Amino acid sequence: MSHNALRMAAFYTVATLGLVPMAQADEDPIVIGTMATLEGAFASAGEDGMRGFRMALEEFDGEIAGREIKVISESTDTSPESAVNAA
Repeated sequence: MSHNALRMAAFYTVATLGLVPMAQADEDPIVIGTMATLEGAFASAGEDGMRGFRMALEEFDGEIAGREIKVISESTDTSPESAVNAA
């Protein structure tokens, strides 16, 4: 095999392998997890934070780079135990 043919074969192999993950990644949603204090004495601050998060999400039409954003939200009550459970 000539040097140019070997170079072309290597180029096409790398190019083909590089396209496979991109094609699969375009179909999967981007998953973002959020935790906020939605119960207890600081619930109003947590609700404000979640409202801000939703506004930012709406600003981008619920997608980034053409991929849907899936949000998983969990509530905490400001205790370390509830944060660990929510995570």
